[in-house]
Amino acid sequence: MDLLVYDAGTDSGATFTSDDVETSPQAAISMIVDAPLGNGIVITPAIGTVTFEQL
Repeated sequence: MDLLVYDAGTDSGATFTSDDVETSPQAAISMIVDAPLGNGIVITPAIGTVTFEQL
């Protein structure tokens, strides 16, 4: 399973490390596809993978 990155829609800071800027009203949860993680459409490649194995 590919691991993707989502934005919770609660902080409007310009970057991940910028000061918190509360989003009011809160935005919808959405996949982050913008640079540097993606190409504007999808994350390329996924940031990781998880494999589930039944024991």
